Amino acid sequence: SPGEKDKDPERALRLIRKWTDANRSRSDYDANQDNAYQSLATAFRQSSRPEGLEDALKDELVHKPGAWAQYAIRHELSTLYTGQERYAEAVEQMQTARDALKGENGSILTSRYMMAMHEIGLIYKASGETQKAAEALEAYLNTTKGQQNCFDAGKELGDLYEQAKEWDKARTLYGKIIAIPFPHAANPAFIEKCRDEFRKRLSRLEHREVEANTPSDRTR
Repeated sequence: SPGEKDKDPERALRLIRKWTDANRSRSDYDANQDNAYQSLATAFRQSSRPEGLEDALKDELVHKPGAWAQYAIRHELSTLYTGQERYAEAVEQMQTARDALKGENGSILTSRYMMAMHEIGLIYKASGETQKAAEALEAYLNTTKGQQNCFDAGKELGDLYEQAKEWDKARTLYGKIIAIPFPHAANPAFIEKCRDEFRKRLSRLEHREVEANTPSDRTR
């Protein structure tokens, strides 16, 4: 499979490229599709020519891959650009990746469509564009996938609110996340532990407000 590790990066590249040549245009889902391009990126980074990764990924797009492959390719390009602090290009790739999945059927593709907003939010956050980061994370948390993965995104968005001193937004967000039901959770204890983290955040906000409204010794 394209995800198998190989001690020889050059041989790994050949094997992965052989697999992508045969499968990039497939419209059906295969388990190997998740990691093929991630493995390609890893093999390039470990090879004698890591600088060739960007061109290799762009070359894959020339072959007009299917929706799942285009998403995976652009995701890897976005990751590459983020690491190089080419944030505008990274966002553009994730937005285009997201657009490629519009209208696609199947839970895996629709989940990725929603998760792209999370990725975009993190890129904006890394670039320092906090308002755009907050808007993207808000959009993600309003999706079904965002509700399912609310704890991580909730912390990221909550941190942005608190940094901007938007206390009411942070309080409302934490309350909503605590109230999200997980009736089919495989590990209810873990869910409750995550909720406790947001209860602590609420408590911290309350203490901050008390301190802000308590006159200091100088004003008494």
